[in-house]
Amino acid sequence: MKNVFRDKGFQVHLTVYIAVNILLFVIDLMTSPGKTWFFWPLIGWGIGIIGHALSILSKAKNRPA
Repeated sequence: MKNVFRDKGFQVHLTVYIAVNILLFVIDLMTSPGKTWFFWPLIGWGIGIIGHALSILSKAKNRPA
């Protein structure tokens, strides 16, 4: 798991994911307080984050020692 957090591409991906989803949350609260929609992109992009992490882990497993 350490390999995932050491990967610069994953660090950037995760940082942008967090920043954008905070922004979407704020926009959601300001524009439509009765309807919550921010979690849809959160979930969709979260699946992409998990896929990115799994690809890094699979590369680490396939790398010769």
